[in-house]
Amino acid sequence: MPIGTKVRYLNQDYAYEEGTKNQLDKWKENGFLKGYNKEENKENKIAAWDKVNSGDLEFRAKSYLEVNCAHCHCKEGNANVTGLFLLLSDHNPESWGIMKSPVSAGAGSGINQYDIVPGKPGESILVYRIESTDLEAMMPEIGRSTTHAEATVLIKEWIASMK
Repeated sequence: MPIGTKVRYLNQDYAYEEGTKNQLDKWKENGFLKGYNKEENKENKIAAWDKVNSGDLEFRAKSYLEVNCAHCHCKEGNANVTGLFLLLSDHNPESWGIMKSPVSAGAGSGINQYDIVPGKPGESILVYRIESTDLEAMMPEIGRSTTHAEATVLIKEWIASMK
């Protein structure tokens, strides 16, 4: 599945010379976008993971994971055999990894037993993999050599907040 833009990623307000306007409305107005229906997509948005006022902790964490992980972790992606599906549209807690045993993580589990252990980020495979720079364990597998520290803090806070 190719990585690409989705309406929900672009459906945000931006400051233009003439004032703040929704990016998609602006594109439609300028003839860059056809077939976009504002009413159909009013709620089709993600949070800005790094802006506290863009949504609650869970919405911001899940928005980050969708943008950065769901291109593989979806039913059509390369990681579909894992059963870990990180799309905002998926509302099944096990699909999000809550108390879900990995299918085959091997060294990627960091000796942890579940993808996400509510209240315990240090025991969650998800945290281990996004923090790791070990080629056998790190996520994403390609395209990075460092850990995204600020996003890792967000994911840890989200898991720590779970009951």
